[in-house]
Amino acid sequence: MAHKLAIAGAAGRMGRLLVAQAARSEPFEISGALDKAELLEAIAAQLARNQCQDVIPQASASQAFAGADIVIDFSAAEAVAVNAQAAAEASAAYLVGVTGLDAQGESALAAAAERVAVLHAKNVSTGMGLLTFLVRQAAAALDDSWDIEILEMHHRDKRDSPSGTALHLGQAAAAGRGLPDEAVEQAAQAGQRGVRQANTLGFAVLRGGTVAGEHSVIFAGEEERLVLSHQANARNIYATGALRLAAWLVAQPAGRYTTEEFFA
Repeated sequence: MAHKLAIAGAAGRMGRLLVAQAARSEPFEISGALDKAELLEAIAAQLARNQCQDVIPQASASQAFAGADIVIDFSAAEAVAVNAQAAAEASAAYLVGVTGLDAQGESALAAAAERVAVLHAKNVSTGMGLLTFLVRQAAAALDDSWDIEILEMHHRDKRDSPSGTALHLGQAAAAGRGLPDEAVEQAAQAGQRGVRQANTLGFAVLRGGTVAGEHSVIFAGEEERLVLSHQANARNIYATGALRLAAWLVAQPAGRYTTEEFFA
């Protein structure tokens, strides 16, 4: 039996990709679509093109999520608090791929996780999830004589810097190395100044062209380097990965989950 899926941010690029892929995916049946009122007509046309004309898009999260087994949210950071609460009230698992959440959004995820399965994925591609898992293992296996640098490149219109994915990789490296969470934020804000300090993280950011996303974690030791990297060549991999994570998350009990747990 197919899981009923509601998509938040259905009019955006990721939302459109999710509609197209979910409509062809046997594990899912699209039951709802959410976005701003002025975008509902465009969403309805997109649903009709994918043989989902019976789905009526909504501007209300509670209406869009009614009857859903899972919600995939690629809307906006400022909408997450409302959407997380609505998903919990609908008893729908909640997968959110939005980055840049504020304290209110994070608090809403924590509250929702008391009632449903919640996964906040900074990057939903399958390859990136595995990379994060491997970065944590590598950081734990290598001692602090190995410096850790996170390098990322995105298209010219990318707003956050470093990217949410780069920060997530930094968090995985910090956890493996036993560094506090503050080490990631400090490294992201400080940049590189003077001689490299031992047992610290570094971030390098590149922007240009139409690059979908490239991330590398460099472990630089004495006379050798280990580089773990991932390249996104097309954005449809994010829709594929999100649906794969959703199929796993919908079967989990209430609680907070990470992409790394998917591979554990």
